[in-house]
Amino acid sequence: MARARARWDNLAKPVGSLGELESYLVRVAGLLGTEYVAFGKRAVLVFCADNGVTKSGVAATPASITATMAGIIAEGRSAVGLMAKRAGADVFAFDMGMFTRVEKPNLADCRIAAGTRDMTCGPAMTRGEVQRAIETGMELVRGKKAEGYGLLATGEMGIGNTTSAAAAAAALLKLPASETTGRGAGLI
Repeated sequence: MARARARWDNLAKPVGSLGELESYLVRVAGLLGTEYVAFGKRAVLVFCADNGVTKSGVAATPASITATMAGIIAEGRSAVGLMAKRAGADVFAFDMGMFTRVEKPNLADCRIAAGTRDMTCGPAMTRGEVQRAIETGMELVRGKKAEGYGLLATGEMGIGNTTSAAAAAAALLKLPASETTGRGAGLI
């Protein structure tokens, strides 16, 4: 990290002029063990799944939109596809558990289940499903690393995801739901 900091300080620019970007790059250099940060190939992995809590009416958008959007992402016609293209990153879409199967060449079938169950009526997933989902994600990352990808960003697509994320954050952070919950996408 010291070598990386010295390198950045000696470039033809005012010292520290890139602010936090320089700090992040120095930290990344430390993680990579080199003063020269180069990520090589870049990719965005988009994990698509349906959230059973939509059956409780928590979303303004019907759950069927998840499958539609997954297809659009796989075709490269989504906002993430356009931004990734601009950044020189490839996009990979994965069906981790949508209610409806979508047959698209660039949408990999990694289904754990046909969506989650409604968490307001009981557990959304079994312990085994959670474990398989985590292990599948790890395998996908290892595979992309083996394909030469040096920088991965992850994202998700799934109607009802705001509710699921807020519930998970509340549980993990031991906060009341009122502190982790806000308006979902598309709500006024």
